[in-house]
Amino acid sequence: MKKAIKILLFILFLFALSILWPNIVTYQAVAGLKGLEMPQTYPLIGQYMPHYLFWGSIALAAILLIAYLIFLFSPSSKAGVELTDNQEKGQLVVKPSAIEGLVQSILASERAVEQASTKATIYDKRIDVDIKGQIARTSGLYGQGQEIARRIQSEINDLLGQDYPARINVTFKDIARNDRGNVKSSQARVI
Repeated sequence: MKKAIKILLFILFLFALSILWPNIVTYQAVAGLKGLEMPQTYPLIGQYMPHYLFWGSIALAAILLIAYLIFLFSPSSKAGVELTDNQEKGQLVVKPSAIEGLVQSILASERAVEQASTKATIYDKRIDVDIKGQIARTSGLYGQGQEIARRIQSEINDLLGQDYPARINVTFKDIARNDRGNVKSSQARVI
């Protein structure tokens, strides 16, 4: 998980905990606990606590509603594509790793992308293939990205069958090179 997401979730956790604390104190007698004080009796912040609880509860409810809507409408990736034959004697599941291997073999035969890494994601109505690598800078291969993308799309269509309803997106991401032709890296060098 990214560090920013962890920090954001921690802040959201502290915010939710501060909103829930008065409920814990109010209903402590149900669990047989005693000794926790209401936030209104705290010095300096006691007079502001009711306002904070009201607006904080509204903000927390809005955050939860937005998170629920994002969760509800975000596309979910699938573990694979199920293919069945016409006679229904069996089925085959094509996983994203199989599509990645197919794309890697096409790129290896084309020799247009060096040090390529691929990632395939399967959704209900589309398949995304992301290719990262160094595009070769020779005159015969430069500018053939669209042709390679069309070939990859046709190979995936042949694998899944022409009647498979998903849209296939292929994107290339070229790794930048410096003036000497070497790949730019963010890793530290030891001299």
